[in-house]
Amino acid sequence: MSLLQRLNVSTEEQRSIGSTVGRIHSINEFFADAVDGLKSADFVSAIGKSSPWLSALGSTIADVVPVVKFAVMLFERLTSIDDPARLGLLAFTLAYEQSLVQAAEAVGAPRHAMAKPEVLSAKLRSMGDVMPEEALDFTRVTFADALAHPFVKYADELLNECTAGVGYNAAERLKLQNEVHQRFVVHLKTLLSHRDTREKFAPFRTYMEAGTGERTSIAALMEHAAYQRALYQEYPVFGKEAFALSHI
Repeated sequence: MSLLQRLNVSTEEQRSIGSTVGRIHSINEFFADAVDGLKSADFVSAIGKSSPWLSALGSTIADVVPVVKFAVMLFERLTSIDDPARLGLLAFTLAYEQSLVQAAEAVGAPRHAMAKPEVLSAKLRSMGDVMPEEALDFTRVTFADALAHPFVKYADELLNECTAGVGYNAAERLKLQNEVHQRFVVHLKTLLSHRDTREKFAPFRTYMEAGTGERTSIAALMEHAAYQRALYQEYPVFGKEAFALSHI
């Protein structure tokens, strides 16, 4: 499933985005397109070319701002997205992809090129069909624990599958992942707080900034309310009668 489909973007808007902004990659498609690009380039160049903002804006790999500019272009062609979960998926996807582009540039290409990228590309595309549901759940994420979110863990699995297949050894794969993680939260915060995108991402940013403490307090209040309802509707009066208070 494509990223735009997961975002519930209409078919008409998908066509508009495709003809003006270009292809918007889900995280597994991003890796698959990079592998396809190995036919004419090394991995660093291929992963850069698979970044939609590099082709749309003609920007350099090291630049941070293009992902913001790209998000602006995208929002200009989208009906307003108010759902924090969908905004979270978009923000996490763009932040991870930008982090990987820069991480690959920092680490460099593997020493050995793969002979047949088609098999790996097909496998990476199929992995989008088994994306875990929890990777799409952004209801409990904060900046402090963003790297522990299931989406990042899923993306890391794709990263390992992809980079092992294209020739990186274990030490190089670990270095790549560390480089991605060092950049990810920075890019995420940039997307959510930049003057050109903060309003569009406001529902999700506000949710993240609520913080774990506040959500824990809210959860405790909800649990207490549920307990009180159960006392009234279900539990026997005085713990021994054959009826609850609601039956009186």
